[in-house]
Amino acid sequence: MPFHPGRHSSSVRPMTAKGKWLLVTSGLVAPTIALGLALCGCPAPNAPAREQVGAPTAPSMSAPAPSATARVAFPADSGKVAVDVAAALPEVKSYCAALEKAQQPSHCAMWSEDESAPTTPCNRDPTYLDDCLWPVYLGESHPDHAVRFATIWVNLTSRSVGAVSDFACGRMPLAVWRGWRAKVSATPDHPPDCPEEAK
Repeated sequence: MPFHPGRHSSSVRPMTAKGKWLLVTSGLVAPTIALGLALCGCPAPNAPAREQVGAPTAPSMSAPAPSATARVAFPADSGKVAVDVAAALPEVKSYCAALEKAQQPSHCAMWSEDESAPTTPCNRDPTYLDDCLWPVYLGESHPDHAVRFATIWVNLTSRSVGAVSDFACGRMPLAVWRGWRAKVSATPDHPPDCPEEAK
């Protein structure tokens, strides 16, 4: 008897064990798909479209909700402004001048660390650990490397220095850093412990 695609092959020719397994499993496919569609609330492939009442529950792909960590559009020159603010500190000027006059002179290195730039601007009174402060690298430049001395944290809103991360300690308020550096200069052979505020 010839094979007819519209009929079950088991009624036409004897089935092998493998064929019986395929027939049994193929008989489970449709109920499995139907159960999956029912559980996810999806319409069946040939089901008529349901009328939508009210606003859609899913957000529109054309207008995604803004991310809570979305970067604010800072002016293009923000990094340069931060470096200028840091360079104006008397301690930075003194450090850079000392490098140029050293027995083995090196150059002062300063740049904006844009990859760690803040995502939101500062308010009027941020803390020294606030994420809104813009980091500026301060160190000495050699032909094949640079050595960090400190990171100056700048508040671009007030154009002032909010904190300093000293290489030896950590981030601290500017006033605390100044007092600590004065102690270091007074006793270079026995440097004081890091301030409690250093984080």
